[in-house]
Amino acid sequence: MQHLILMRHAKAAPEADYADDRERPLQPRGVEDARLAGLHIAGLDLGGASLSRLQAMVSTAARARATWQAIAPALPGVTPTLHDSLYMAPAETLWAAAQSAAADICLIIAHNPGLHHLVQMLLTQAHDHSAQARALLQNFPTSTFAVFSLSGELLEAAGPRLLSTNIC
Repeated sequence: MQHLILMRHAKAAPEADYADDRERPLQPRGVEDARLAGLHIAGLDLGGASLSRLQAMVSTAARARATWQAIAPALPGVTPTLHDSLYMAPAETLWAAAQSAAADICLIIAHNPGLHHLVQMLLTQAHDHSAQARALLQNFPTSTFAVFSLSGELLEAAGPRLLSTNIC
């Protein structure tokens, strides 16, 4: 894997409205935010890596699946795999999923706090002090994604590098 895209699901209905957290749908704003995020992802310059080689891993929660459905038109030909293990997963589980990717580009759609913790870990490893990185260290809102370039042994030597982000 050369590139890792970590995306938080889009804005969902309030928890109080649903007995089962996994079944919370997206709010209309969430659908639109995710659609726009998909367009941003489709327009990324990944140094020659083709988005046709993207592997999408999506949490089984309704809001994560709906996020994928909203971004999918911007990524034709990509079929996601659903992973129950990504639901409310800790950073270590998300990282293990990313490491298992067989494609050049891996997109993971999942949840905070684990997703935010993984972004923080990668940014710390990258020694990135840019304004974008500082913003991501503080907050990882719904529909936000961060794109990392990974070189050499993962989290070794050169480590990751933040290429792009879209903070909603």
